[in-house]
Amino acid sequence: MKDFKIGLLVTALKSIAHLTSDFKQKAEDKVKNFIIKNITEYGKIIYPGLVMDANDAIRAEQEFLAGDVDIVLIVEIGYTTSDVPFMATQNINKPKVILNTSSRRIFDSNFSMLDLALEQNVLGSVEFASVLHRTNSGQFYTVSGLIDNDGTYEKVGQYLTAAKLVKELKNSNIGFIGSTVYPGMLDIVVDEVAVKDKFGINVLNLDIQEIADIFNGIKIDEIEEEKEKIINNYNNITTNKNDEYFNKSLKMVVCYKKIIRKYNLISVANYCQSTMCNCQIGVPPCMAGSICTSEGVPFSCEGDVGTAIGLFIMKKLAGNSGFTEFWMSDYEKNALLIGHCGMGNLNFASDKKAVKIHPHPSFEETEFKGTTFEFSYKEGTGTLLNISMKKNCEWRMVICSGEIGSYNKIGIGVPYAWWKVNTDIDVFVERFCSTGASHHMALAYGELKEILIKIGLMLDLKIYEVD
Repeated sequence: MKDFKIGLLVTALKSIAHLTSDFKQKAEDKVKNFIIKNITEYGKIIYPGLVMDANDAIRAEQEFLAGDVDIVLIVEIGYTTSDVPFMATQNINKPKVILNTSSRRIFDSNFSMLDLALEQNVLGSVEFASVLHRTNSGQFYTVSGLIDNDGTYEKVGQYLTAAKLVKELKNSNIGFIGSTVYPGMLDIVVDEVAVKDKFGINVLNLDIQEIADIFNGIKIDEIEEEKEKIINNYNNITTNKNDEYFNKSLKMVVCYKKIIRKYNLISVANYCQSTMCNCQIGVPPCMAGSICTSEGVPFSCEGDVGTAIGLFIMKKLAGNSGFTEFWMSDYEKNALLIGHCGMGNLNFASDKKAVKIHPHPSFEETEFKGTTFEFSYKEGTGTLLNISMKKNCEWRMVICSGEIGSYNKIGIGVPYAWWKVNTDIDVFVERFCSTGASHHMALAYGELKEILIKIGLMLDLKIYEVD
């Protein structure tokens, strides 16, 4: 995100710094060689120079406000009374990160009272944190670590990444196809005004007639172009390549891609029956949702807006995400079977050559025929994320860490995986239910818990961890 701006506030009390003639130069060298060097990849840095008194603080705040910074990183390079960083940030209603840092690993017999007076980094960080707690200064977080340690900047980087992602959510568009959730699924019902209020996201109710018009306006050569890509990538096609329903499923792929481009959608909450049962469309959208998800715009099913948000977050963090839910427990594997009715991310397939394209097993005997993919997910460390709304417009984030396993193949005809838990399977289910999470989740590979917690904190969500 090119326009993400980081305000860097580095302070040291002038009366202390003057105790040694080279303090300012050494401080600026540390800022350049360690702090700026390690955070420049996250955005544009606005650095007003070393802030050492009230006048410097006022000038720094003016620079931050003029630059419209998205976050402020506060570093006391030498002890500073709390009035200085407070004056430099009091009118900036953006997240703040206090970096408590030191260049000293140990203290030996040469350490002097002068050294103590110059550094005292913990003293200044605790003092300023206390002031922020006592005032209406917005969100703030603390990172502590050595100035030359990569781990310090990994922690700082997580907060910067979280702030950047939260900013990206604001005024982004999620498509809502169907205008309602799956009838009877009360746990995924959300208030669209509450979505805008909490995340800044626009939920766009997409008109079914417009979708039908786009669908019916698609030309044969557009379908053939999509078909050629599928055939070139996946050779295990059990349906006739000229089958009417295979072509209709590919037509749905082209249709949804056009909708995504037209409305600049970051993800889509799709109530499938609204298009599937439409007399002008009449095809399950699972193949279309799977392909769009695999190409970077994730789809949730059954009109689940909360999980559509979660899918976008996970995609931004891990590169790919997929829609899923818990199905059944396997006590021998200590794992739960997970998946959804025809929806999956093709980038998760354990073996690209084994991906099957065949008639949708859920609708093969109905008038709503179409094709979908079948594959098992590759093994690896994974994270599940649930975002859902509860009473009084309270939002919660539920995070699960575990292992994705392929194990034995089963012939259910749709994408699936095994979710191996880190504890007793019944304990896991009991803990998950106790969080109040809804039944859909966003899945991604990698251990994403720590960065998700920081995103949840910045969004002021109630956070639960279930391992």
